[in-house]
Amino acid sequence: MDKRHFEIRERAGLEESRLNYEFIDFLKKWSTPILLVVAVVALGYAGWQRYTKSKSTQVADAFKDLNAASGSYRLDRVNARLVNPLSAGDANPDVLRSVAEDYPKIRGVATLAKLQAADAYLRAVRVGAKPGATYTPDGALSSPDDALKPEDVTSYLDNADALYREILTTAQATQGQLLMQINALHGLAAVAESRSKFDEAKANYTKLIELCDGGPFAAHADVARKRIASLDGLVVLPTLAAGTEFPRIEGFDRPLTPPPTPSNPTPTDAPATTPPATPDAAVPAPGAAPAPTPVPAPSDQPTTPPTAPPASPAPTPSPDKK
Repeated sequence: MDKRHFEIRERAGLEESRLNYEFIDFLKKWSTPILLVVAVVALGYAGWQRYTKSKSTQVADAFKDLNAASGSYRLDRVNARLVNPLSAGDANPDVLRSVAEDYPKIRGVATLAKLQAADAYLRAVRVGAKPGATYTPDGALSSPDDALKPEDVTSYLDNADALYREILTTAQATQGQLLMQINALHGLAAVAESRSKFDEAKANYTKLIELCDGGPFAAHADVARKRIASLDGLVVLPTLAAGTEFPRIEGFDRPLTPPPTPSNPTPTDAPATTPPATPDAAVPAPGAAPAPTPVPAPSDQPTTPPTAPPASPAPTPSPDKK
């Protein structure tokens, strides 16, 4: 019995020793690869966090640069006007195009920058002034050098047309860029109108109608139809006559001068009123103070005599009774 217990305890010790040796061998064989895997996972997680943070910072910088380049081109959508009414727009199209080149693949920043640059070119042609030009309160350009020359108009329209076409091509190849396609087609039609290419403008408006009709942007299709209907009126525009073409009227351009104001104006003669003659009133001598007007003493009798009560009718005598 004692021998059997001794053998059981001895076998148990050998089993425990064998398990310990196997665990030690396992650690010797796999500890380094396991540690390497853990280290790689930790480093990968840290790198991913750093990459995500850098991308977020880059996106924020991209939109910050886009907003800074937009300037007063941004509209106050509540009041539907430019932020700076005395400016033709502080948006510099060259700066906006550089923003598009710096951030080509960041959440549509490149497309938005190109769209704003094209709009800035087109708006400059419409107002006839360079982007960033300022106006005086009476509507004149602060600097005559800011006025666009014919070659500037041609260059601006070419740049706007090229940018709108780039936007349209990119939007057609990207999922969910329907609104960008609409903006590009509007811009291309406007450029064609500015060049007096009304057939090309009509073709772009027709594409716009086919793209938007019956969808969530059907209002743009209605606008395109109205623009097509108004194109015939743009073929022959009325000319504004210059001031030198009007007939000259003698004295018409003479400045109006107010009549002279006399230094000592004479009072207007008023109708003479003769005061009622008073028997006891005496005419005061020249230079003497006028005599005070006598105030009548109050009378003891009332001014209006009292009215007697109406007399009652006399009784009618009755006939004697017999």
